[in-house]
Amino acid sequence: MAGQALPAMTVFEAGVIGLWAAFVATLLILARVIHTLNVQRRPLIEVLHPLGLAVGDAAPDFTATTIDGREIARSAPGGGDTVLAFLSARCRTCRAQAAAFRQVATDARERGFHVVAVINGTRETAAPLIHKLDGAVPAVLAPFGESRLLGDYRVAEFPLYLVVAEDGTVIAAAEAPPVLAAVVRR
Repeated sequence: MAGQALPAMTVFEAGVIGLWAAFVATLLILARVIHTLNVQRRPLIEVLHPLGLAVGDAAPDFTATTIDGREIARSAPGGGDTVLAFLSARCRTCRAQAAAFRQVATDARERGFHVVAVINGTRETAAPLIHKLDGAVPAVLAPFGESRLLGDYRVAEFPLYLVVAEDGTVIAAAEAPPVLAAVVRR
């Protein structure tokens, strides 16, 4: 048998080996995430949330003018926690979630929260989204490049919902109104 060449691996066999390697790598990553969750005792959304400020971060203070001309501030007198919804005029998910967010915002205000929608866009491009919010949420326009607000809050994707405690600490981050609703109702 000495001197015999081994048969070449088929494309199919190479593909199967590649899939197994990818599967094992995915399992290792998942095991690391589960370990992190168990060690830190933090909800999954807090560990994996890459879209903006993280839970525990200090939220920058800001003052802004709403689309109807009112001055607002994150640290407004009277205190209370604040729900900030970072939305984009061009975001389909934001438009699709607008009605659900409007309901969560109403519930949050009844529970003593301040609520503000920060919309990336101009008055013209944001009009459909603003219409869906139906005046239930004070809205601030913050187009990229013209406002520091999105950068200060490290908004990387839309939608992003943050809950900021009265002391200025981010206490929750969510990507969908149902998750936000659970935080507001705690």
